[in-house]
Amino acid sequence: MTEITRGKNALFEIINQTNAWEGTIRLVTEKAGSLNTLSDGIEEVVFAGCGSALNVAWVIAPIFQYSTGIKARAVPSADCVFFPDTIFTRGNPTLFVAISRSGDT
Repeated sequence: MTEITRGKNALFEIINQTNAWEGTIRLVTEKAGSLNTLSDGIEEVVFAGCGSALNVAWVIAPIFQYSTGIKARAVPSADCVFFPDTIFTRGNPTLFVAISRSGDT
């Protein structure tokens, strides 16, 4: 079993935020054209996450909607699994964006 050190991941993330933001801004700038075409024909974007990743989704969804004019909302990931008919509408082109801090969830 792997030993878990309390706060280890959070401390690493806090210390490395500058690098993460610089990398993200650079990547988004480089990929702006393909990111714009990703939403072509999309009527809604669903951002999903668990725990703190859900908090990120709650922040991103209204910013995305405000910036693009495309309807966006944030939902708990579990709802996508257990109640998909309440999240995804048939015939409504939807982009699904899963968010995970660790990449394990």
